[in-house]
Amino acid sequence: MSKLVQSLALMSALVATPMLATANPCQNGSIEVEGYGEVLVLPDVATLGFNVKNEQKDAKVAKANVEKSVAAFIAKLEKLKLNKDAVNASEFSMYSTFEYKNSKRIFTGYQVSREVKVTVNDFALIDKVIAAAIDANITDIYGFSYDISNKAKFQEQATLKAIEDAKVKAQALAKGFNLKVTKPCSIKYGNQGGFISPQVRALQANAMDKSQGVVDYSPKKQTISSQVIVSYGFE
Repeated sequence: MSKLVQSLALMSALVATPMLATANPCQNGSIEVEGYGEVLVLPDVATLGFNVKNEQKDAKVAKANVEKSVAAFIAKLEKLKLNKDAVNASEFSMYSTFEYKNSKRIFTGYQVSREVKVTVNDFALIDKVIAAAIDANITDIYGFSYDISNKAKFQEQATLKAIEDAKVKAQALAKGFNLKVTKPCSIKYGNQGGFISPQVRALQANAMDKSQGVVDYSPKKQTISSQVIVSYGFE
């Protein structure tokens, strides 16, 4: 928990507790305002998702084919010198497949699939990762998403802006009615508009032409917002 969140929680607890030595700052009424703040942040992480699958009559053969493609893919990724935890290939599934003929269900084999997720911090590597998948005969690329590695830092910046916005609004209201703002008697969070990871549409490797050159995968800046609701006393 950040120091800002801890401070807000403490202040909320204090203003919500009956004051023994001093009067309630809102005993004469209160001015309630909503403070809003936002920051624009450029995503710095991208996660690509690949589905390696194979269908055969023999489940062992299907699994072996999948593992071969995954191994070839990972070997090519190692040449890109990605971070240690950049590749995750832990998800595995296998199920029977059937087709219907003359209202009868007929067993056709087994489909084995394994998901591989690759995380990169250098967006210039995205095109190279996709090319490595194609070279490993992986044709099911279900797209990727962007993220921010340190969202808490930017959420705190947005909250600080929201607090300042609340102060300005309270002062403006009080001035309009010839009042003086005193201390807050209620502080709480409103909607926290956290970062929503933009999704990139699924790509089909077999429909891609590597001769087209490197594609620009640079994301746009995203908004991280925060809202606080504060009740101030006045005199």
